[in-house]
Amino acid sequence: MINTTFTELLPKIASHFGLDKLSQDEYGLCELILNDRVVIMLRADEILNRLTLLGPILGFSGPEARSAASQLFFCYSINALNKDGPCFAWSEELGLIAFKHLSLDELNVENVSKEIANFYDWLSLVSLPAETAPSYSIYSIG
Repeated sequence: MINTTFTELLPKIASHFGLDKLSQDEYGLCELILNDRVVIMLRADEILNRLTLLGPILGFSGPEARSAASQLFFCYSINALNKDGPCFAWSEELGLIAFKHLSLDELNVENVSKEIANFYDWLSLVSLPAETAPSYSIYSIG
């Protein structure tokens, strides 16, 4: 068993991705911007002993997208049960969000990096094409 804290992991994750640093905001979220379209947020909860990866699914926000978001939700939800795939939530502000909980006990920089890469690939697969989805070019890493 690997026993670590998110505070210990953060600089190692930044180094692995070639960044100077990663930092948490006042809500405990850390934004990892992998390109101009995909933002993955990391949120640690040491009381529940987990790290959560969160990412908006591009093209599935606003009232008009609820029907399409519901179809995507039903299509992929079984993977969260059977294949350790991401879970979903709906936010009025962001639209459809995917998330995945990871136990802090089992994490090191290699495991987290692999999970982030898999989550990124999955978000890229289910998000709408760039010409129909908004860009996240205004974000920066703190």
